[in-house]
Amino acid sequence: MTEYGGYSAPPVPPPPGDEDEKKSDQPVEIPLWAIVAAGVVALALVVVAAVMVLRPPGRDEGPVGPLPTSKPSYPATWNPKIKPIADKAAVMRSLDFDHPVPVRFLTSKKFDKTLTGEGEEFTREDRAQLEHQTALLRALGLVTGDLDLAEAASSGSSGGVLAYYDFEDERITVRGKKITPAVRVTLVHELTHVLDDQNFQVGDRLDKLEKQAEKGPDTPAAAVLRAMVEGDARRVESVYRGSLREADRRVLARYEHRQFVEAQERVGDDVPPLLVTQASAPYVLGEGLMQTLATNGGNDSVDRLFRKPPVHDSILLDPYRVIRRDTGATKVAVPSLAAGEKEFVSGELGVLSWYFMLAERLPLGQALTAADGWGGDAYVAFDRGDTTCAKLAFAGRTKEATSRMRSALDQWAAAAPGEQTVTSAGGLVRVASCDPGTGVSDAADTSQAALGLLATRAAALVAIAKQGATLEAASCVVSKLLATFSVDQLNDPEYVQLPSVQAQLYQIGVSCR
Repeated sequence: MTEYGGYSAPPVPPPPGDEDEKKSDQPVEIPLWAIVAAGVVALALVVVAAVMVLRPPGRDEGPVGPLPTSKPSYPATWNPKIKPIADKAAVMRSLDFDHPVPVRFLTSKKFDKTLTGEGEEFTREDRAQLEHQTALLRALGLVTGDLDLAEAASSGSSGGVLAYYDFEDERITVRGKKITPAVRVTLVHELTHVLDDQNFQVGDRLDKLEKQAEKGPDTPAAAVLRAMVEGDARRVESVYRGSLREADRRVLARYEHRQFVEAQERVGDDVPPLLVTQASAPYVLGEGLMQTLATNGGNDSVDRLFRKPPVHDSILLDPYRVIRRDTGATKVAVPSLAAGEKEFVSGELGVLSWYFMLAERLPLGQALTAADGWGGDAYVAFDRGDTTCAKLAFAGRTKEATSRMRSALDQWAAAAPGEQTVTSAGGLVRVASCDPGTGVSDAADTSQAALGLLATRAAALVAIAKQGATLEAASCVVSKLLATFSVDQLNDPEYVQLPSVQAQLYQIGVSCR
C-alpha cells in the first residue's frame, strides 16, 4: 500500500508536574517522535484523504490552495531574515542553491488558511473512497471498528505548523514575522527541501511517481522518496539543533514540550493511532535512513541515494540494506481473482505493511524478525459482493525467511476476528483476508510502539557505527540489545545506568567483538 509506513517511538514521558518545574531553566527532554508529531499530526489531519484514500497525495507539504498557473518567479536575493539561515543550511548540507526562493510571512489566521483552505469539504466520492480504504485496513487487521476518517480529519488543526516549503510553487511560507529558535529550526528543515529540490529535482520526481501510482500498479516508490526528502531535512535540522547556543536550546525545548502537549489535545481520541503513525512516518523513518547513510559516507552518500532512489520500502525498515546493497526485491505476480471478485487496487504492499499487520497480533520482536525476511510481495484488494477483501503473496529472501513468515502468519490468522486463510505454494506464502465489519473493535493499536522499535534499532545502529564498529558488530550488538531489553528500558537513562544493566551491556559488547 503506497502510503502506509513510518515510525513513532518510545513511550512519552509525563509532562512536568508543577509550575516550578515548567519554569525551570533546564530543557524538557522529549522523544524525537514527539517533537515530530507535534508539528505534523495536525498537518496530516488536513490531508488525511490524500494519505488514506486510493489517490496518492500531492507533492507539496500540505497546502490545498489553488495551484499555480505559471512558472514560479524567483527573487534576485534572499530575504534578509532568511539569508543567514540559508547559508548555514547550504554549508551543513554541502550543496549550493541554484537561486533564492520567495519567502512570505503571514499572520497565523492567513497561514492556517493556506494549509486548510476555505470551504473545503469531502465530496461523496471522497467519502466512498475513505470507506473503501477503511474496509481494506480492517481486512488487514490494521484498524478495527466503525472508523470515520473524514471525521478524524475534520477534528484537526494546523496550529503546530510553523513553516512549509511548497514543491509546486517553490515558495516558503512562514507563520508570523518573528524568527524564534523554533522557527529557525523549521526553516533549516524547509531550506534543506529547497536544496534537495534544486539539486535533485525531488519535487518533480515525487509528482511523477505519485501519478504513476495513481494509474497503477500501486508501489511504495513515492513513499520511499518522500521519506528520503523528509529524513534528509530532519538530519540537517538535527545538526543545526546541535549548533544552537544553550539558551536557545532551552527555549526550543520548552516550546516543543508545549507543542507536544497541545498536539495531543488537538488529536484526541477521534484520530486513530495508525494515522498518527502515518503522519510521522516520512520524518522519523526517513531520518533513520539518512543518518545511517551520513554515518557511512557523509553527505556524498546521501547524494548518491538521491540520484538513484530505491523503490522498495525495505530500506525504511532496515536502512543498512542500502549499505549492504540489498535494495532489490523478487518480482511477485499479483494474486488472481475468482469470478465475481472485483479489484479496486493492486500492486506491492511493502514490507512496512506486513510488519504493522503482524505487530497488531504478535509480539513486536517476532513481527520484526519475520518482516526482516521480506524479499518481495504483491497484493490485490477487491470486493466480493458487499465485503472488501485482500489477497497477499509474500516471498522471503531465503527459504528460512519464508518459513518464518508462514509461522508468523499462521499465528496472525489464528488471532483474527474475521475470515483469514494462510497457504504456501511455489515458494510463496499466501494470505486471504476479508473485512470483519464494524462490530469488532478490539484493536491493539500497536503501530506507534512498533515504530518505536524501528526507531530504537536505527538510532542504536547509527550510534554504535559512529564509535567505529563494523556493520556486522553493530548489527550483532543491536540484535542482542533488542532481545534482552525492551524499548522502554533502552530509552530510560536511569535504568541504563544501573550497575546490573551496565554489566549486561558490557557482556553484549564483548560477545559481538
